[in-house]
Formats: sequence, structure tokens, C-alpha cells
Amino acid sequence: IIPLEELYRVCQFVRDITKDDPYMIGRIIARPYVGEPGDFTRTSNRHDYALDPFGHTVLDSLKEAGKDVIAVGKINDIFNGQGITESVRTKSNMDGVDQLLNVMKKEFTGISFTNLVDFDALYGHRRDEVGYAHAIEEFD
Repeated sequence: IIPLEELYRVCQFVRDITKDDPYMIGRIIARPYVGEPGDFTRTSNRHDYALDPFGHTVLDSLKEAGKDVIAVGKINDIFNGQGITESVRTKSNMDGVDQLLNVMKKEFTGISFTNLVDFDALYGHRRDEVGYAHAIEEFD
């Protein structure tokens, strides 16, 4: 394990050297862990170094029209901030729901959308159907 800032620095370097032809790698992901060998745990300090979308998006059109585009969860990372007017980071599914509810209390004109990170990170990528089902029940 290396310190968080060093991980981010290395990932930014890799992003810089792989963003153009011939590589054009879509995303470099800094995924930090804590713990000791044999007992590592992911932290919530993940950071994505993404390419900008390859063209004009609906988010860009909304932003250019003066609308709010509020990204909750890792949406900002996925779009590399392009077309986003406000971003709210989250640490879990329930934090994502809480943050979305906070956004819904605000007066804004535009769109807000949310990525519930646990569905993806804890269950989807790991093909944990049982865990995914429990997370859906908890969400419901």
C-alpha cells in the first residue's frame, strides 16, 4: 500500500501518458485500500481519471441552456466533469440516497441523477447475486 496522495499522483501520470492515440484508455481508477497483507479493505477515496466524452452530450446542452446538471455519486467521474454544474460525492448507497434527497429539497431547474455506488462496487463487479439482492431489499 502506498500513501493516498502518491496513488493519485501515479494515476494522474498514467492518465497523462495514456489519454491520446494509440492508447486512449477510457479511465484510470485510483482504488485505495487500507490494512495489512491478507486483510485489505477498500476505502471510499476512489478517484477516476477519465477521458472527456468524445462528443457533445445532453449534459452539455442542458448546461449551455443555463440548466442545472447535478451529479450525485460517481457520475461526475464518469463524465470527467463535462456538462456537470454541481457534483456531490457519496460513500455508499444510503449516502447516495440521502444526498439525492438533499438535492431534491433544493430549488433548481434541470436534472439530477445518481449512481448508487455499492450496487456496482460491492456486488455487481464481484458477481455477488445474493449481496446484490440484499442491497436491493435494503434500498427498497
